[in-house]
Amino acid sequence: MKLEPKQLLARRIQNVAAEHLVAWLRVAQIRRHEVNEAVIDRFARHDCRCGLSHKNGKPGASGIRKRRRGAARLVAFLTKDGIVARQVAATQPEMPELAAFRVWLKRHCGAIDKTIEHYASEAERWVQDLAPGPVAWMAVGVRNVMLNQPQFRSRASVRMTATVLRCFLRFLTACGGCRPELMRAEPSVVPRRLSNLPR
Repeated sequence: MKLEPKQLLARRIQNVAAEHLVAWLRVAQIRRHEVNEAVIDRFARHDCRCGLSHKNGKPGASGIRKRRRGAARLVAFLTKDGIVARQVAATQPEMPELAAFRVWLKRHCGAIDKTIEHYASEAERWVQDLAPGPVAWMAVGVRNVMLNQPQFRSRASVRMTATVLRCFLRFLTACGGCRPELMRAEPSVVPRRLSNLPR
């Protein structure tokens, strides 16, 4: 059966993810029976030094999701064939604020499922670094979410962080979850379209 170009691309991405996971497990000295959700999460977020020419550097938010999705599919396939033992993963429950944020995006913003997942995944990346509970958040902590962005992130990724942070603060303010003045604490991200000197 001849595959469509999109199917070929999807298969190639899955093969690359599988190769990357195997290389990382070898470097991290993790055996196949030790693979669980926590190991997959470590793999998704690791600073890549696996020796694969097509997988260098740290991933952004989308790269983390692709790594996790590819690794989970490979592990699910190996579990189905009995190569990896089936384990009950102790997954950490989602923060109540993030769960409510998903509902708010769906009901009040009319966001599609893909956008909701993207926003919630981005918020999950930095919300843990803030003080416990949005009621206790300070302006300096909100600013640091933007100011402490890793160097490897692209401008588009940083702008996405700003958009999600602004949306998350709007949600919290609307439901009384944080102080309204925090809406003004987020620094703006200046687009650098004209940053280069003209030729």
